[in-house]
Amino acid sequence: MSEREDSKLERTEKRIDGFLDRVSKRRQESIRKSMARPLKDEILRTVYLVGCVGVDMLVIPIVLYEVFGGWWLPATLLLLIPLFYIEYKLHGRWFALKASAEQALPEEQLEQ
Repeated sequence: MSEREDSKLERTEKRIDGFLDRVSKRRQESIRKSMARPLKDEILRTVYLVGCVGVDMLVIPIVLYEVFGGWWLPATLLLLIPLFYIEYKLHGRWFALKASAEQALPEEQLEQ
């Protein structure tokens, strides 16, 4: 192989190594975050999100269709914009992590 091919191969290997390092760090951070929240809180968070989606995508359009007839779609969009904001703020307030992810699980346990 020529020197140019070697340098191209080395650059490719460095890119792949960097990519794998980033993926590994991201995976470890994801594990830390998921283990920082108790299972009960995770279940409540999931139920909250499913409830929000159910209300936003089923209940509100159906009710507004019955009330406004042909104007249900603009009414739904106008109602959903502030509702999404309120749901987002409530989610952040109720389900925010109390402690940092680094305190949740020691590094030794993540690497096992």
